[in-house]
Amino acid sequence: MRTVVVLCEGQTEEEFINSFLVNELIYRGVILEARVVKTSAQRRGGALTRERVVTQLRTVLKQRADTFVTTFFDLYGLPSSFPGVTEANGIPDPSGKASRVERRLREEVLKGMTVRPNRLRPHVQPFEFEALVFSNVDILGELEPSWASQVGPLRQCRNAVATPEHINDGPNTHPSKRLEVLRDPRYRKVRDGLSTCEHVGLTRLRDQCRHFGDWVSWLESVKE
Repeated sequence: MRTVVVLCEGQTEEEFINSFLVNELIYRGVILEARVVKTSAQRRGGALTRERVVTQLRTVLKQRADTFVTTFFDLYGLPSSFPGVTEANGIPDPSGKASRVERRLREEVLKGMTVRPNRLRPHVQPFEFEALVFSNVDILGELEPSWASQVGPLRQCRNAVATPEHINDGPNTHPSKRLEVLRDPRYRKVRDGLSTCEHVGLTRLRDQCRHFGDWVSWLESVKE
């Protein structure tokens, strides 16, 4: 069995790993261990800064020599001081943007460290976790009947782009903002996002969201 520590941006990503992806990967001989970024002695989640993330990734890499380390961060909202973000602004393709940030973050963390480089593979989701929900928005109407009449605009949003990961990162158009049309009851990121992904299934998530799918393929392929 191989252990992969996943440093998560927040509770949504942590729950997705612990309640869904863990069960999918265990059959591949991979144990996922989710940890949320610490923002203070008492708080966890959000406020991703260059120093905070680099420091915590280095700490995790040093703790055990037999683990692999990755991240589960949203590209949306990363500060301009975060590794690779400014460079990525000029790249039109969302996966290309995320890949640039991942590469620069990896370089920054490994600089001066004497660890096996293949143990670290950051993942940054374009543009955010909620893109996965758009892999099949019809599921939302099945999970909550009162949402059925509100699914239409979300379906149009999905059909207007090449993949869910292409739904842009504008302040009023990023995936989670678009999901605010779901009310009575209101869409809740952790509960409803996780439930939707479970019903969509990993195969469709990977097929629809190729950058996410490449990451899952890496998780499956890690070797001791």
